[in-house]
Amino acid sequence: MNKSNLTIEDLLANSSFIDYCLTKDLAETNPWDLHLQKHPEDRIICLEAKKILLLLTAEIPEDIIEDKLNSFKKLYYQTKFDVNANEQKKSPKKLRLLTITGIAASLIFIATGVLFFFKTNRTSVSTFNEIKGQSIVTSPTDRNRITLSDGTVAILYPGSKLTISDDYNEDDRKVAITGQVYLKIFKDKQKPFVAYSRHSATTAIGTAFYVRDFEGSKVSSVLLINGKVKVDKPAHHIAEFLEPGTSLIIDNNTLKSEKRTIDKIELEELANRKLVFRNEVMESIVYKLELFYGVEIDLSTCKCQFKNITGDYSEQSLTTILNTISFINQVNWTIREHRIVFSSSQLPITK
Repeated sequence: MNKSNLTIEDLLANSSFIDYCLTKDLAETNPWDLHLQKHPEDRIICLEAKKILLLLTAEIPEDIIEDKLNSFKKLYYQTKFDVNANEQKKSPKKLRLLTITGIAASLIFIATGVLFFFKTNRTSVSTFNEIKGQSIVTSPTDRNRITLSDGTVAILYPGSKLTISDDYNEDDRKVAITGQVYLKIFKDKQKPFVAYSRHSATTAIGTAFYVRDFEGSKVSSVLLINGKVKVDKPAHHIAEFLEPGTSLIIDNNTLKSEKRTIDKIELEELANRKLVFRNEVMESIVYKLELFYGVEIDLSTCKCQFKNITGDYSEQSLTTILNTISFINQVNWTIREHRIVFSSSQLPITK
Protein backbone atom coordinates (compact mmCIF):
# COMPACT_ATOMS: atom_id res chain seq x y z
CA MET A 1 0.00 0.00 0.00
CA ASN A 2 1.27 3.47 -0.88
CA LYS A 3 2.14 5.97 1.83
CA SER A 4 -0.46 8.65 2.52
CA ASN A 5 0.38 12.20 1.46
CA LEU A 6 -2.09 13.65 3.97
CA THR A 7 -1.15 14.92 7.41
CA ILE A 8 -3.25 15.27 10.55
CA GLU A 9 -2.57 19.02 10.55
CA ASP A 10 -3.91 19.38 7.00
CA LEU A 11 -7.02 17.36 7.78
CA LEU A 12 -7.86 19.31 10.94
CA ALA A 13 -7.62 22.54 8.95
CA ASN A 14 -9.87 21.24 6.17
CA SER A 15 -13.48 22.40 6.64
CA SER A 16 -14.97 19.67 4.41
CA PHE A 17 -13.17 16.96 6.41
CA ILE A 18 -14.40 18.52 9.66
CA ASP A 19 -17.99 18.52 8.38
CA TYR A 20 -17.53 14.92 7.21
CA CYS A 21 -16.45 13.82 10.69
CA LEU A 22 -19.03 15.79 12.67
CA THR A 23 -22.12 15.30 10.51
CA LYS A 24 -23.97 12.16 11.53
CA ASP A 25 -26.37 11.85 8.57
CA LEU A 26 -24.08 11.93 5.57
CA ALA A 27 -25.13 11.44 1.97
CA GLU A 28 -23.89 8.23 0.35
CA THR A 29 -21.94 10.23 -2.22
CA ASN A 30 -19.94 12.26 0.28
CA PRO A 31 -16.66 13.34 -1.37
CA TRP A 32 -14.57 11.95 1.50
CA ASP A 33 -16.14 8.50 1.17
CA LEU A 34 -15.27 8.55 -2.52
CA HIS A 35 -11.76 9.78 -1.73
CA LEU A 36 -11.13 6.96 0.74
CA GLN A 37 -12.39 4.41 -1.76
CA LYS A 38 -9.89 5.65 -4.34
CA HIS A 39 -7.08 6.18 -1.81
CA PRO A 40 -7.22 3.44 0.85
CA GLU A 41 -3.75 4.49 2.00
CA ASP A 42 -5.38 7.57 3.57
CA ARG A 43 -7.75 5.63 5.83
CA ILE A 44 -5.42 5.31 8.81
CA ILE A 45 -4.38 8.97 8.90
CA CYS A 46 -8.03 10.03 8.47
CA LEU A 47 -9.11 7.85 11.39
CA GLU A 48 -6.39 9.32 13.59
CA ALA A 49 -7.39 12.86 12.63
CA LYS A 50 -11.05 12.05 13.30
CA LYS A 51 -10.22 10.77 16.80
CA ILE A 52 -8.41 13.99 17.63
CA LEU A 53 -11.24 16.09 16.19
CA LEU A 54 -13.87 14.24 18.21
CA LEU A 55 -11.87 14.74 21.37
CA LEU A 56 -11.57 18.46 20.63
CA THR A 57 -15.33 18.70 20.13
CA ALA A 58 -16.29 16.71 23.24
CA GLU A 59 -17.24 13.46 21.50
CA ILE A 60 -15.73 10.28 22.97
CA PRO A 61 -14.91 7.83 20.16
CA GLU A 62 -16.11 4.35 21.10
CA ASP A 63 -12.97 2.69 19.78
CA ILE A 64 -10.84 4.80 22.14
CA ILE A 65 -12.90 3.60 25.11
CA GLU A 66 -12.67 0.01 23.89
CA ASP A 67 -8.90 0.29 23.38
CA LYS A 68 -8.47 1.53 26.94
CA LEU A 69 -10.57 -1.28 28.37
CA ASN A 70 -8.68 -3.89 26.36
CA SER A 71 -5.37 -2.45 27.56
CA PHE A 72 -6.45 -2.74 31.17
CA LYS A 73 -7.73 -6.29 30.63
CA LYS A 74 -4.40 -7.25 29.11
CA LEU A 75 -2.55 -5.63 32.00
CA TYR A 76 -4.73 -7.48 34.51
CA TYR A 77 -4.28 -10.95 33.03
CA GLN A 78 -0.58 -10.44 32.37
CA THR A 79 -0.04 -9.42 35.98
CA LYS A 80 -2.21 -12.25 37.21
CA PHE A 81 -0.41 -15.06 35.41
CA ASP A 82 3.16 -13.74 35.02
CA VAL A 83 3.99 -12.85 38.62
CA ASN A 84 6.81 -14.60 40.39
CA ALA A 85 5.69 -18.04 41.55
CA ASN A 86 7.38 -17.69 44.92
CA GLU A 87 5.57 -14.48 45.66
CA GLN A 88 2.31 -16.15 44.68
CA LYS A 89 2.93 -18.89 47.23
CA LYS A 90 3.76 -16.42 49.98
CA SER A 91 0.69 -14.26 49.73
CA PRO A 92 -1.56 -15.04 46.74
CA LYS A 93 -4.63 -13.28 48.13
CA LYS A 94 -2.71 -10.17 49.09
CA LEU A 95 -0.96 -10.00 45.71
CA ARG A 96 -4.21 -10.43 43.82
CA LEU A 97 -5.80 -7.72 45.94
CA LEU A 98 -2.92 -5.34 45.25
CA THR A 99 -3.11 -6.10 41.53
CA ILE A 100 -6.84 -5.44 41.35
CA THR A 101 -6.47 -2.32 43.50
CA GLY A 102 -3.73 -0.97 41.23
CA ILE A 103 -5.76 -1.54 38.09
CA ALA A 104 -8.85 -0.04 39.68
CA ALA A 105 -6.85 3.02 40.72
CA SER A 106 -5.55 3.37 37.16
CA LEU A 107 -9.07 3.12 35.79
CA ILE A 108 -10.30 5.76 38.21
CA PHE A 109 -7.39 8.03 37.29
CA ILE A 110 -8.02 7.71 33.55
CA ALA A 111 -11.79 8.03 33.95
CA THR A 112 -11.40 11.12 36.12
CA GLY A 113 -9.12 12.71 33.53
CA VAL A 114 -11.52 11.96 30.70
CA LEU A 115 -14.52 13.22 32.63
CA PHE A 116 -12.65 16.38 33.61
CA PHE A 117 -11.65 17.00 29.99
CA PHE A 118 -15.17 16.62 28.65
CA LYS A 119 -16.77 18.48 31.51
CA THR A 120 -14.44 21.39 30.85
CA ASN A 121 -15.32 21.43 27.15
CA ARG A 122 -19.06 21.04 27.59
CA THR A 123 -19.75 23.42 30.43
CA SER A 124 -17.75 26.17 28.73
CA VAL A 125 -20.48 26.68 26.13
CA SER A 126 -23.18 27.46 28.69
CA THR A 127 -21.58 30.12 30.87
CA PHE A 128 -23.08 33.26 29.32
CA ASN A 129 -24.90 34.10 32.56
CA GLU A 130 -21.89 33.19 34.69
CA ILE A 131 -19.57 35.86 33.32
CA LYS A 132 -19.34 38.68 35.83
CA GLY A 133 -17.40 41.87 35.39
CA GLN A 134 -17.42 45.34 33.88
CA SER A 135 -20.22 45.93 31.37
CA ILE A 136 -20.18 48.48 28.56
CA VAL A 137 -23.55 49.41 27.05
CA THR A 138 -24.36 51.46 23.96
CA SER A 139 -27.55 53.44 23.45
CA PRO A 140 -29.95 52.60 20.58
CA THR A 141 -28.33 55.31 18.43
CA ASP A 142 -24.61 55.07 19.25
CA ARG A 143 -21.59 52.94 18.42
CA ASN A 144 -18.65 52.54 20.76
CA ARG A 145 -15.09 51.41 20.03
CA ILE A 146 -12.95 50.19 22.92
CA THR A 147 -9.59 48.47 23.35
CA LEU A 148 -9.38 45.72 25.98
CA SER A 149 -6.41 45.23 28.30
CA ASP A 150 -4.78 42.66 26.00
CA GLY A 151 -5.03 44.84 22.89
CA THR A 152 -8.22 43.27 21.50
CA VAL A 153 -10.46 45.83 19.76
CA ALA A 154 -14.24 45.69 20.23
CA ILE A 155 -16.82 47.77 18.37
CA LEU A 156 -20.24 47.80 20.01
CA TYR A 157 -23.16 48.56 17.71
CA PRO A 158 -26.32 50.41 18.84
CA GLY A 159 -28.25 48.74 21.67
CA SER A 160 -25.44 46.31 22.51
CA LYS A 161 -23.72 45.20 25.70
CA LEU A 162 -20.25 43.77 26.31
CA THR A 163 -19.37 42.23 29.69
CA ILE A 164 -15.67 41.67 30.36
CA SER A 165 -14.90 38.97 32.94
CA ASP A 166 -13.22 40.11 36.15
CA ASP A 167 -10.27 37.77 35.55
CA TYR A 168 -9.89 38.73 31.89
CA ASN A 169 -6.39 38.14 30.49
CA GLU A 170 -5.16 36.23 33.55
CA ASP A 171 -5.52 32.58 32.50
CA ASP A 172 -7.96 33.15 29.64
CA ARG A 173 -10.04 35.86 27.98
CA LYS A 174 -13.82 35.70 28.24
CA VAL A 175 -16.53 38.19 27.36
CA ALA A 176 -20.33 38.05 27.15
CA ILE A 177 -22.22 39.74 24.33
CA THR A 178 -25.77 40.94 23.84
CA GLY A 179 -26.57 42.71 20.58
CA GLN A 180 -23.89 43.03 17.92
CA VAL A 181 -20.16 43.38 18.54
CA TYR A 182 -17.23 43.30 16.12
CA LEU A 183 -14.06 41.83 17.63
CA LYS A 184 -10.49 42.01 16.36
CA ILE A 185 -8.64 39.62 18.65
CA PHE A 186 -5.08 40.20 19.82
CA LYS A 187 -3.24 36.94 19.15
CA ASP A 188 -2.19 35.00 22.26
CA LYS A 189 -1.99 31.21 21.88
CA GLN A 190 -1.65 30.75 25.63
CA LYS A 191 -4.93 32.53 26.33
CA PRO A 192 -7.72 31.62 23.90
CA PHE A 193 -10.44 34.24 23.50
CA VAL A 194 -14.05 33.12 24.03
CA ALA A 195 -17.03 35.34 23.19
CA TYR A 196 -20.26 34.08 24.77
CA SER A 197 -23.76 35.00 23.74
CA ARG A 198 -27.04 33.41 24.76
CA HIS A 199 -26.92 30.97 21.87
CA SER A 200 -23.25 30.45 21.04
CA ALA A 201 -19.68 30.46 22.31
CA THR A 202 -17.02 31.47 19.80
CA THR A 203 -13.40 30.50 20.48
CA ALA A 204 -10.54 32.27 18.71
CA ILE A 205 -6.83 32.98 19.12
CA GLY A 206 -6.07 35.80 16.70
CA THR A 207 -8.81 36.70 14.26
CA ALA A 208 -11.65 39.13 13.48
CA PHE A 209 -15.35 38.31 13.61
CA TYR A 210 -18.84 39.59 14.39
CA VAL A 211 -21.12 38.16 17.07
CA ARG A 212 -24.79 39.05 16.72
CA ASP A 213 -27.34 37.94 19.32
CA PHE A 214 -30.00 40.45 20.36
CA GLU A 215 -32.23 39.66 23.30
CA GLY A 216 -35.56 38.31 22.07
CA SER A 217 -34.39 37.95 18.45
CA LYS A 218 -35.38 34.97 16.33
CA VAL A 219 -31.89 34.30 15.00
CA SER A 220 -28.30 34.91 16.05
CA SER A 221 -25.10 34.64 14.05
CA VAL A 222 -21.31 34.61 13.96
CA LEU A 223 -19.54 36.01 10.89
CA LEU A 224 -15.82 35.35 10.44
CA ILE A 225 -13.84 38.06 8.67
CA ASN A 226 -10.38 36.46 8.84
CA GLY A 227 -8.58 33.70 10.71
CA LYS A 228 -10.49 30.71 12.04
CA VAL A 229 -12.96 30.17 14.87
CA LYS A 230 -14.84 27.35 16.55
CA VAL A 231 -18.49 27.98 17.44
CA ASP A 232 -20.23 25.89 20.12
CA LYS A 233 -23.95 25.93 20.83
CA PRO A 234 -25.58 25.22 24.22
CA ALA A 235 -27.23 21.78 24.42
CA HIS A 236 -25.28 20.71 21.31
CA HIS A 237 -21.94 18.96 21.67
CA ILE A 238 -20.87 19.40 18.05
CA ALA A 239 -18.77 22.42 17.18
CA GLU A 240 -18.86 24.34 13.91
CA PHE A 241 -15.61 25.55 12.36
CA LEU A 242 -15.83 28.67 10.20
CA GLU A 243 -13.68 29.82 7.32
CA PRO A 244 -13.23 33.53 6.43
CA GLY A 245 -16.33 34.94 4.79
CA THR A 246 -18.60 32.34 6.38
CA SER A 247 -21.50 33.18 8.66
CA LEU A 248 -23.14 30.66 10.99
CA ILE A 249 -26.81 31.55 11.40
CA ILE A 250 -28.58 29.98 14.39
CA ASP A 251 -32.33 29.63 14.90
CA ASN A 252 -32.66 30.74 18.53
CA ASN A 253 -35.73 28.56 19.10
CA THR A 254 -34.60 25.24 17.62
CA LEU A 255 -30.83 25.89 17.78
CA LYS A 256 -30.57 24.53 14.26
CA SER A 257 -27.94 26.31 12.22
CA GLU A 258 -26.87 26.87 8.66
CA LYS A 259 -23.80 28.37 7.04
CA ARG A 260 -23.90 31.27 4.63
CA THR A 261 -20.96 32.37 2.51
CA ILE A 262 -20.24 36.01 1.71
CA ASP A 263 -18.16 36.69 -1.39
CA LYS A 264 -14.83 38.49 -1.13
CA ILE A 265 -16.12 41.75 -2.60
CA GLU A 266 -18.92 42.03 -0.03
CA LEU A 267 -16.48 41.13 2.74
CA GLU A 268 -14.07 43.86 1.65
CA GLU A 269 -16.92 46.36 1.41
CA LEU A 270 -18.04 45.50 4.93
CA ALA A 271 -14.49 45.92 6.25
CA ASN A 272 -14.22 49.30 4.50
CA ARG A 273 -17.68 50.47 5.64
CA LYS A 274 -19.12 50.33 2.13
CA LEU A 275 -22.82 49.59 1.63
CA VAL A 276 -23.55 48.67 -1.98
CA PHE A 277 -26.64 46.93 -3.39
CA ARG A 278 -26.35 45.14 -6.73
CA ASN A 279 -29.86 44.29 -7.85
CA GLU A 280 -30.36 42.93 -4.33
CA VAL A 281 -33.49 41.13 -3.17
CA MET A 282 -35.03 42.37 0.08
CA GLU A 283 -33.71 39.48 2.18
CA SER A 284 -30.16 40.32 1.11
CA ILE A 285 -30.74 44.03 1.73
CA VAL A 286 -31.99 43.30 5.25
CA TYR A 287 -28.97 41.10 5.99
CA LYS A 288 -26.55 43.83 4.90
CA LEU A 289 -28.39 46.59 6.76
CA GLU A 290 -28.54 44.56 9.96
CA LEU A 291 -24.83 43.83 9.84
CA PHE A 292 -23.80 47.31 8.67
CA TYR A 293 -25.83 49.25 11.25
CA GLY A 294 -26.21 46.60 13.97
CA VAL A 295 -30.01 46.74 13.93
CA GLU A 296 -32.86 44.22 13.68
CA ILE A 297 -35.33 44.38 10.81
CA ASP A 298 -38.63 42.48 10.82
CA LEU A 299 -40.51 41.77 7.58
CA SER A 300 -42.91 39.19 9.03
CA THR A 301 -45.95 41.49 9.13
CA CYS A 302 -45.40 42.96 5.66
CA LYS A 303 -47.32 41.17 2.92
CA CYS A 304 -45.49 42.77 0.04
CA GLN A 305 -43.51 41.72 -3.02
CA PHE A 306 -40.39 43.83 -2.52
CA LYS A 307 -38.52 45.17 -5.52
CA ASN A 308 -34.81 44.68 -6.05
CA ILE A 309 -32.54 47.65 -5.35
CA THR A 310 -29.25 48.80 -6.88
CA GLY A 311 -27.03 51.61 -5.64
CA ASP A 312 -24.22 52.78 -3.36
CA TYR A 313 -25.69 53.82 -0.01
CA SER A 314 -22.42 54.06 1.92
CA GLU A 315 -22.88 57.76 2.70
CA GLN A 316 -26.60 57.54 3.42
CA SER A 317 -28.13 57.39 6.88
CA LEU A 318 -30.19 54.38 7.92
CA THR A 319 -33.30 56.56 8.02
CA THR A 320 -32.74 57.67 4.42
CA ILE A 321 -32.30 54.08 3.25
CA LEU A 322 -35.43 52.91 5.08
CA ASN A 323 -37.43 55.78 3.60
CA THR A 324 -36.15 54.86 0.13
CA ILE A 325 -37.23 51.24 0.57
CA SER A 326 -40.58 52.43 1.90
CA PHE A 327 -41.16 54.75 -1.08
CA ILE A 328 -40.13 52.22 -3.75
CA ASN A 329 -42.32 49.46 -2.34
CA GLN A 330 -45.18 51.59 -0.95
CA VAL A 331 -44.78 50.21 2.56
CA ASN A 332 -44.36 51.72 6.01
CA TRP A 333 -41.73 51.23 8.66
CA THR A 334 -41.61 52.01 12.36
CA ILE A 335 -39.62 51.07 15.45
CA ARG A 336 -41.18 48.59 17.85
CA GLU A 337 -39.31 47.28 20.87
CA HIS A 338 -35.90 48.18 19.39
CA ARG A 339 -36.77 46.53 16.06
CA ILE A 340 -37.41 48.13 12.69
CA VAL A 341 -40.70 46.70 11.47
CA PHE A 342 -42.00 46.98 7.91
CA SER A 343 -45.73 46.70 7.27
CA SER A 344 -48.03 47.05 4.29
CA SER A 345 -49.19 50.62 3.70
CA GLN A 346 -52.85 49.77 4.26
CA LEU A 347 -52.13 48.51 7.77
CA PRO A 348 -52.22 50.97 10.69
CA ILE A 349 -48.81 51.87 12.09
CA THR A 350 -48.19 52.18 15.82
CA LYS A 351 -45.80 54.98 16.58
